[in-house]
Parts: sequence; structure tokens; C-alpha cells
Amino acid sequence: MLFTGGTTGYPKAVVTSQKDLLGVGVDIFSLALPLLGRICELPPGVGERLRGSLGMDSPRLGLRFAGRAAWAALAAMRRDAVGRFITRLVKATPFPVCVAVMRQFPRALSGRLRVLVACPMIHGVGWGAACLFSTLGAQLVFLPSKRYRADEMMEVIRSERVGVIALVGDAVLKPLLDEIEARGEEPESPFLIINAGAPISSATRKRLRALMPRVFLLDEYSSSEAMSIGVQLYLPGEVAEAAVARFAKSPYLRVVNEEGVDVKPGEVGEVITTSRYKGSYYFREEEASSRVFRVIDGRRWVFTGDLATLDEEGNVVLLGRGSQCINTGGEKVFAEEVEEVIRSLPQVDNVVVVGVPDSRWGNAVTAVVRPKDGMEVTAEEVKGFCRGRMADYKVPKHVIISEDIPITAAGKLSYREAREFALRELGLALEQS
Repeated sequence: MLFTGGTTGYPKAVVTSQKDLLGVGVDIFSLALPLLGRICELPPGVGERLRGSLGMDSPRLGLRFAGRAAWAALAAMRRDAVGRFITRLVKATPFPVCVAVMRQFPRALSGRLRVLVACPMIHGVGWGAACLFSTLGAQLVFLPSKRYRADEMMEVIRSERVGVIALVGDAVLKPLLDEIEARGEEPESPFLIINAGAPISSATRKRLRALMPRVFLLDEYSSSEAMSIGVQLYLPGEVAEAAVARFAKSPYLRVVNEEGVDVKPGEVGEVITTSRYKGSYYFREEEASSRVFRVIDGRRWVFTGDLATLDEEGNVVLLGRGSQCINTGGEKVFAEEVEEVIRSLPQVDNVVVVGVPDSRWGNAVTAVVRPKDGMEVTAEEVKGFCRGRMADYKVPKHVIISEDIPITAAGKLSYREAREFALRELGLALEQS
């Protein structure tokens, strides 16, 4: 059983099988493989760091020749018409291909690749990263202290020559970037950051590119119920300008309306996903299980509860969780969109946006804001910053400045507790909600 994080409600236990859990790696690999062709776009110097972190310079591994052959093959695929045809075929990424390639990793890596799991092992991302990379033959590295410290993380990266960092959103990445900026130098060994479980804000992504310009960023869209859903790869130096998360299209990923029909670009629907490896049901939660885990045409699909649309290329653009969508005066406001803007305010460390009852609007957009250490910010400053950056109806009606923001044990924002906190601070009874 894998417990959900309790972000929007109480945690539930997802019942799954060992085969499903180990198969997450196949899911991730099948989603990421079509993106590997973009490695040919690497700027000078980045390839050397990648090969060094993978131990490709060791003659015993024979990876130098394999690496050069792979680079040449990928380059040829980009130049050659036949190669482009093969690339289109690879996008389907057949299951046997994924398994066959993954079986070569343990022998090739032989403990050379060091992966820092920089998030709690109680979190699905930490546990999943540990299982996946140990299965692939990598060496796992963990932080020694019980509480996260960015200065300690920097020392571990340096001393252990970490190549890959697995983390969860701004909560881990922002303090690390603060530490890098304070020291004035980028750690040499990392070539890949894997983010899952929580979004990285656009402001933090831009700082990442400025402070760690030679690092790949792999954004993974995942959940306890569906495991891996989608991935997006950003090359070193590449900045995702969009404030919303965007993931590559996949045959295992759909966005459907209330009738279960696929939406057209620009329309909003619910994200559903399928593959060979998905959770089965919630333990002792039959009603919830029937809503989330459904069989369509003989295949099991997971209804994520996340709302999204499609861009013109068919990629999935996440808007937010349906349960976090605030209906104010008949207009829908996605909490994540407002949070993204407020987080870009220099004095703000973190924010959570919820809806509270309002006699006029039905629900009022409410932001609970935590300032950065040693800085101050007022409610009017937050509202003024939002005006002009979003529609007026999205600007928070209430802004609560607090030194503490409710966080789950897994390190995610707790919208349920944040809403209860906002109701208390505003003098509104829980019964009203």
C-alpha cells in the first residue's frame, strides 16, 4: 500500500502490486525515451559533464565507445530522413524495447552513477526514486540529518560527486539555489535534476537556469494513484517561460470532458491516464475507488482529478486540481495560477491559495502568505502586485500573512489545513463551509 499525501483531504491507501511498483521505471522510461533525441541539442561542454558523471570515461565499462556510438546515432537520426522516420516509430516506445534497454543499465552503470534522494523516504518520490535507481544499478546517496538543510546538501553533493538529484518542488530546490547563490559557485558534478510530486515555480526555474546552467531538468507529473503520468525534459540553459506545467503528449494520457470524450485544444477537461502499471483501488474506500479507478474498453484508467487543456500540438497543459478550483462569482480560479504570481514577489517565501465562504461572491479567493526570513510584506503589497498580472476576479480578496504555512508530512502544501486556518483567522465558522 502506498499512502497519498493528504494534500486536499485525508490520506488514502492505494493498493498496488510489487510488479506495478517496479514497473514505474518502465513507465518513466517509455515516456522519456522519445525526448532523448533532444540531447543532440546540448550546448558545448555539457556532454563532457554527462559522460563523466555516468563513468563513461572508464575503459572497464566500455561505455566510452557505447556513448560515442549513441551520440553519433542520435545525431544521424536528426540529420537523416530515414532517421527521422525511425524517430517517429520510437515515439511509440514498445514495451519490449523499454525492458530490453533498461536491463542493460545495471551492468553498464555498475554503481558509477550517484543519485541523491533529497526528499523524505515517506514521500512517494523519495521511495520511488530509491527503488528505480537502485534497480538500474546506481549508487544511492541520502542526506544525514533528519531535517533538510541546504548547506548540508551542498556538502553531500560535493563530497559524493552526485550526478542526479531527485527532489520535490520549490520546497527543496529554492533553499538549494539560495545556498549556491550565497557561495557564488555551481556544484560541478550534477547533470540532472528530477522533480516530481510538486511544481517548480517559473521564478525558481529561471533561477535554476542562471545558477546551474549546465543541468538538465526532468519534470515528472505523478501521483500515488497513477504513479508516473507524464514527463517533460528541459535542456541545460533552456527556460520554460510558461507559468503552468506542460507535459509531452503520450498514448497513455488523455484529457476528457464529463461525458468521457476527449477535449479539443483550448477546452478544459480532466486528466486520465493508463498503462500496465497503475494502482488498483483505495483500501476500504469503495466509493472513492469507483470514482478514481475505472475500466474503459477493457483497460484500467485512473481519473486524476486534475484539470487540464491541450495546446495546438496536443501537449497537456495542467491548470490545477478540480478540488482546488475556486468558484467566485461564477468565475473559476485555479489556486496554482494565483500562487505562481504571488511566489514571484521577492519578499514571499511560499503561499497557498484557498477559497472561503463569501456572502456576495459565494467563495472569496484567499492567500496565506509566508514572507522570506528577515523580510516583511503586507496584504496590500500582495494585492497590488497581483493587479495587472491577472484578471481582477482572481486577485485575492483576503491576504493572511503568517510565519507558518500548513505542510503535510510529505512536504506538500496542505490545502485542507490551510483553508481551516484561513477560516479561523477570518473569524468564519467551519460550519459555513
